[in-house]
Amino acid sequence: MIKITSFHPFQGWLKVTQEFHEDKAFVKMKSLTFEREFEFEYKDVHEISETVYANNSQMNFGFWLLGFTAFTLVLCRNLINAHSILLLIEQVLYVCGLFLFITSFKKSWQIDLSDKNGNFLTNIKRTRQNHDSITKVIDMIKNNSEHIRNFTVASPFPDKKSAFEHTEFEIPNLRKTTTRFYENEIIGFQKSIFAEYLFIIQYSQLNGKVYRGKSGNDLLGISMLIAGLIVSIILGFIYGFGIHLGITPSQNLGYFVFTLLALSLISWPLGFLKREVIGLYDKNGSIAYWTYINKTSKDNVERTVEFIQSKISHEIKI
Repeated sequence: MIKITSFHPFQGWLKVTQEFHEDKAFVKMKSLTFEREFEFEYKDVHEISETVYANNSQMNFGFWLLGFTAFTLVLCRNLINAHSILLLIEQVLYVCGLFLFITSFKKSWQIDLSDKNGNFLTNIKRTRQNHDSITKVIDMIKNNSEHIRNFTVASPFPDKKSAFEHTEFEIPNLRKTTTRFYENEIIGFQKSIFAEYLFIIQYSQLNGKVYRGKSGNDLLGISMLIAGLIVSIILGFIYGFGIHLGITPSQNLGYFVFTLLALSLISWPLGFLKREVIGLYDKNGSIAYWTYINKTSKDNVERTVEFIQSKISHEIKI
């Protein structure tokens, strides 16, 4: 039996204990808000894939801690400056928030296990300490499961030639998605500053229906988050450490408020610019795959959809 334990303090103090026996695994999850235990057999595992990700929970915690310290330093600056212990606490909180936010971009690896229908079974957080244990676990699973598939972000696509390929850039999210359409499946690789992961969709999971529509973007929300982060960092320096950049704190605050207002006025109308979207439904009526299309990619996407529909049997078309 191989036991792997992982701790996620910024996800409600979550502790995950996984026990891998000869033919099945037992998983126990416990946090401040929920507890869950379940098991699955290795013969149910159909796909093993990797995900590389930044620690979003830590990132959010660091962001809000920075925002909290900046807000209290500005709102209660007279009280805080009058008591050195309060100022020291604020400085410590600010440094901790900044440290947590910056270090959250360091990416971690995890192994995802899924069944033949693409349903998620569990994931295993990979570290230097458990690397050998995970290798043994994967060998155990492969020895007990037929036709298992192993995917890695280091080499996301197979050597065989694809029928079509579609590349999409999402500038607001700093994300690039490359999707290749093979004889029996869709394999996509998505990479951003926050994560790298694969998605695989079998044509047999689709029902033949096509979703067509238009969608805007969340440019306003993203720009406000970035502006809020920058403002929190700079206000912390100004009111927490007395770095005034050659002008008074009130002038700095006024400039930052003006900057936020300007970003809102610029980003708000851009969020209403809609882009054409095309998607494919699965047998449950949910959209299994979708992508933005533009004038240059529209013909290629339409040919890709026709190719996929030709792979779906007439009986499951609606």
